[in-house]
Amino acid sequence: MVNLDRPGILGSGFGLYGHLPALIKSGSKKIYLPSRYKEKLSERQDLKHFDSSIEWVKDDLEVLDKSGSLIIALNPEMQAFWIPIALSKENINTLILEKPLAVSPKKSFDVLLLLIKSGKKFRINYIFRYLTWANKLNQLSKIPNLKLEIKWQFKAHHFKSSKSTWKSNHHLGGGILRFYGIHFMALVAEWGYTDILYSETYGQNIEEPWKWKAAFSGNNLSVCNIEINSKSIKNIFSANRINSNLIEESITIGKNPFITNQESFNAGEDLRVTFINAGIFESFIIHNQEKENVLYTNILLLWEKIEKKNVFIEVK
Repeated sequence: MVNLDRPGILGSGFGLYGHLPALIKSGSKKIYLPSRYKEKLSERQDLKHFDSSIEWVKDDLEVLDKSGSLIIALNPEMQAFWIPIALSKENINTLILEKPLAVSPKKSFDVLLLLIKSGKKFRINYIFRYLTWANKLNQLSKIPNLKLEIKWQFKAHHFKSSKSTWKSNHHLGGGILRFYGIHFMALVAEWGYTDILYSETYGQNIEEPWKWKAAFSGNNLSVCNIEINSKSIKNIFSANRINSNLIEESITIGKNPFITNQESFNAGEDLRVTFINAGIFESFIIHNQEKENVLYTNILLLWEKIEKKNVFIEVK
């Protein structure tokens, strides 16, 4: 079990309902939060009982001054703003960050370079890397005569509520490619894929694409097709392999990537908490920072290639 040193959190959304429970589950007894999050915490019945584990401080800067480990769960623009400030604090030795690192590949490269040069430990929450089905597909990708197909259909909250947020806006680091697709870019980059056969995004305007289709190839790897639809009436996640005789075999299927035919979860807990705890936190023990730095660089290189090759298709 990893117990992060004097953890603090910036971010009143997923920072509270994702990272806070994960920290407590990992054994953290005192977590620094800015006092303006008190109201948000009190509004959630599932989080109220965590209050005894929180030390409330005046503001974000005081969180940075007191923390040894810092979790930043803000939008990409604000994350890119706070990272250099956090790196300047000698007391902060570990950072856990959200994806995408910044609003674009170029800006993400700039931030990643700062992180690497700092010499501090950090992790980026590419959480799909730690899921059971992802490990299985990684092994299958090494069989060249197979084809892998991953499909994810769901209706994003911003479409359900008819509200436009940064998570729906491509130029703010959101949208189907930068917010959702980045999960799969991290996977295929780790598996060794380096080439894009094609990439297409669909939507009514280029700033808010809601569907992405792409195919990846790599040296001695099977072709991997990915399709994500964030405006679907269905909630289905599936991963299949197709052999040389065009026979399809299901690897996993479920309502979403976190609830498949391999996993079960505690009721009332965010589905991602388990994987933050057993994936992101434990990775500080399992993987060295140099190896992670190479992977994070490769993910951004792949993201950059995709954006250069991507074709936007307007849907009337």
